Amino acid sequence: MIIIFIVIDLRSKNMFKYLSDKKLIDGCFILANDIIKHLQTDLARQSIDTQIYLVAETKEKLTCNNDGIDFDFDFVLKLLKPAIALKNRTNDQLKNDIKKSFEHVLKDQFQQNEAVVEPTTSGFSVANIVHKDFPKQKFYLDIVIYKFDGKGFFILKEHKNGVNQVW
Repeated sequence: MIIIFIVIDLRSKNMFKYLSDKKLIDGCFILANDIIKHLQTDLARQSIDTQIYLVAETKEKLTCNNDGIDFDFDFVLKLLKPAIALKNRTNDQLKNDIKKSFEHVLKDQFQQNEAVVEPTTSGFSVANIVHKDFPKQKFYLDIVIYKFDGKGFFILKEHKNGVNQVW
């Protein structure tokens, strides 16, 4: 059995100077939570049924003063019926459908006209998301799609540069 996870990290490049601002941290969480719920609804319209599997706020990162570690929230969507989601879709078509859902959610629910969605080797990223309470602070979403073999191992493919990457 194959399970596909979509992991979403919401972070800001200069987050550490704001970590004492509980309102900003709560605002980030609310923004990411709203995006994931709207994404879940949009994917359901395309016969991609999901369940919010894990919402993790990494407490160690909140107390860390190392600028090299990003502050983020991880949101994981577990596909409940991967066979139906992949029916009549290739892996790339599924990724493209997920990307289109993100673009739709950002445009319709959040009026994020400046948000830019770019493909990455293991998913895609969304830049320039602004929270209404913090209009000068831009956030980033990293979307990585993981595929598991049912035994807890990532399924890797060899990228054209010879480096293994996640699905």
